[in-house]
Amino acid sequence: MFHIHTFPEVDSTNEVAKKYPANNVIVAEEQIRGRGRFGRKWVSSKGGLWFSLVLEPGKRLFEYTFIGALAVLESIGTGETKWPNDILVEGKKICGILSEVEFSGNEAEKVVVGIGLNVNNELSDITKIAVSLKEVTGKESDLNELLGKILKRYEELLTLDHSDILRMFKEKCGMLGKNVTVKSLDKTISGEAVDINDEGHLVVQTEEGPLVVQEGDVTLL
Repeated sequence: MFHIHTFPEVDSTNEVAKKYPANNVIVAEEQIRGRGRFGRKWVSSKGGLWFSLVLEPGKRLFEYTFIGALAVLESIGTGETKWPNDILVEGKKICGILSEVEFSGNEAEKVVVGIGLNVNNELSDITKIAVSLKEVTGKESDLNELLGKILKRYEELLTLDHSDILRMFKEKCGMLGKNVTVKSLDKTISGEAVDINDEGHLVVQTEEGPLVVQEGDVTLL
């Protein structure tokens, strides 16, 4: 059972969550410095669902992200997963997830899973790449009710083993079997996204053979 702490405004729910022990959830009405992977800015205005879960370590880091995506996907009832940490609806981002490990010395002390979900918030100048649940459904959603559904489903999915989490994420992944371009920090590759391996990495079939991608931005061709 999670203990929920709600704030009107924070810099980043992940940063606040790092101060709490496991089994706590930090929720903010608004984030001033919300961030995604590679430190990118995440627009987090009022009306969205911005929260971070603090969890006991024990699983591989990507599993916490995949579980988050599945919990959100099932709770909103629409969309598909995009490797490694997004949910898309009709090709536009509705949710992003950022999982981080906090260490005490060399030991993992806790895992913080930040989830940003566009619900009733206005997206203004990013409507070409992002969408809100309100736009998809045509009506506003109750944020507390939706949060409760996501947290309940997250707890249930945490009990699954590695293979089930991976299988379920792949079943909902819209990019598998399609041609993609992947931009990583040091190179760009193109090919068919054919699998997500046991380490949570994307496998892309290129003209030179299969390549394993550990991180990067994926675009459907």
